[in-house]
Amino acid sequence: MNRKNVFSILAILAIAIVSAACGGGGGAASNLKEIQKQNAGDYVVTLLSESGQLKNGNNQFVIEVRNSSDNQLVDVGEIQSASTMPMPGMPNMIGETSVTKTATAGRYNATATFSMAGKWNATLTFANGQKVQLALRAQ
Repeated sequence: MNRKNVFSILAILAIAIVSAACGGGGGAASNLKEIQKQNAGDYVVTLLSESGQLKNGNNQFVIEVRNSSDNQLVDVGEIQSASTMPMPGMPNMIGETSVTKTATAGRYNATATFSMAGKWNATLTFANGQKVQLALRAQ
């Protein structure tokens, strides 16, 4: 095997590895199941995960933001997230959340830690103050 063939094979392998690590560019979200979908002004916000559920403890999921008029993914800048669990007679519990952009406009990776199973209220703020309220259930 000559050098040119070796370099070609290595280049193909490198592309395949990077593609797999990045979720294939855009097709990875098609394997995810919807947790919840909510309209927010001109946008539709969808939470997706492999199981379609959130759980007590650490969670990883995807947030997609689409333009409601044409259903195309749309970059809405940074997304700020806050989650709380109402506790009767006590201060609300606070969940730890983090949202980061991906290479695909309108698709964000999110992590959340819910320290207790039950109903959590989440607020996502994006696109110059646009907000969406979500009622989530951690199993």
